[in-house]
Order: sequence, then structure tokens, then C-alpha cells
Amino acid sequence: MALLYQTFKPTQSSQKITVLPSAKKTREGIKNMGNKCINRLIGKKCKIVAREPGEKNPFTISGTLTEFDDKNGFLIIESKKGTGCINISTVEAIKPR
Repeated sequence: MALLYQTFKPTQSSQKITVLPSAKKTREGIKNMGNKCINRLIGKKCKIVAREPGEKNPFTISGTLTEFDDKNGFLIIESKKGTGCINISTVEAIKPR
């Protein structure tokens, strides 16, 4: 797990990582952000770190963020494997490429 997070450390001051609040506070955090952070990433290639409930290890998804459904809390992502949907409460970090 430590190796996974080392790959997400910014190498330059211009790179920024969007870290989302914990799963319990995610909906409140998104409302407080006003969706500004997520909406800026729509249409850009991103690497998303997520952890499903009950799982120990996080996983990564690389692809283009196409849509954000703020009412239901889902991210729509297009990758090499196709179009996918992920719940925002499982997302731990998003790094634009």
C-alpha cells in the first residue's frame, strides 16, 4: 500500500492532488466544495484511487472523467476498458494527468 501512495506524490509544485474527505463526510465535503474541484476535472485524464467498503487495499482507475452526478454521487469514467461508474464515497484521491 505504501508503494501505491508514493506514486501519487507530486514531483513538481505545479502538480496538485485533489484529496477527498473520508467516506462518512464525502457528501458534506462535496456540498461544501460546491462541486468546483470535480467540475474542473471533467473532460481531463485522471488517475483515481478508490477503496471499496470492506477491502483492505485501494485500487486505481486511469481514464477520462466524463461526468459527475452530484445528486446521486457517481463519477462516470471512460478508460481503455470502456465506460464505468464509481461511487464518490469510495474515492480517496484524484490526480489529474
